[in-house]
Amino acid sequence: RRSTIGHALDSVASQSHKDIEYVVQDGGSTDGTCDVITAKNDPRIAFVSTVDEGLYDAINRGIRRTNGDVVGLMHSDDFFATSEILSHVAKAMEDPGIDGVYGDLDYVAADDTARIIRRWRAGLYQPQILSKGWMPPHPTLYLRREVFEKHGLYDTSR
Repeated sequence: RRSTIGHALDSVASQSHKDIEYVVQDGGSTDGTCDVITAKNDPRIAFVSTVDEGLYDAINRGIRRTNGDVVGLMHSDDFFATSEILSHVAKAMEDPGIDGVYGDLDYVAADDTARIIRRWRAGLYQPQILSKGWMPPHPTLYLRREVFEKHGLYDTSR
């Protein structure tokens, strides 16, 4: 989304934790999104725009392009609530016994990002509820690369 991608990228750049790999995977946008990304002229942004087969195919393509030990997702209309989010993630991931972390998610109004429309309270992780359809809000989910290597990427067959 041309109207929101710049804010999303600025949100990443504003994080106090600076060891960040920006992998931007675009689905062949023709609305000017690509122009906004390239205008950032930021060498940390690894940008590819190519037609994909849907959201999860695009996510999988992006994950395959990453090099880091921890992978998180951010969509073009997402942004961090504070500049400390990735510092908290990095601190939690210092524990080798933790494979992933996630948090709650606030949906905000497009015309006023200070106005919260819905709060998604993800709750505590319970493995048995995954099989019943529960998912953590994936824009807040950070997983070790080994999780993808062991269990695979997102299922695109459904």
